[in-house]
Amino acid sequence: MKYVLTVPNMVCNHCKMRISNLLNENGVRNYQIDLQNKKIILETQEIEKICKKLAEIGYPVAEYKTS
Repeated sequence: MKYVLTVPNMVCNHCKMRISNLLNENGVRNYQIDLQNKKIILETQEIEKICKKLAEIGYPVAEYKTS
């Protein structure tokens, strides 16, 4: 399933790199990180797990919706 996540704490390319590494480590291959709009668009079957992992590294998801 495809989701759009709003992540207010994303501000720079270092944030983008950390999030990319986390997504790759958790098997997410299809994703886009939009720093300007503070959105992550991704495809996963484990959205709750991904949201929890993002919060653990300092990027809590404010909201997500299916796209």
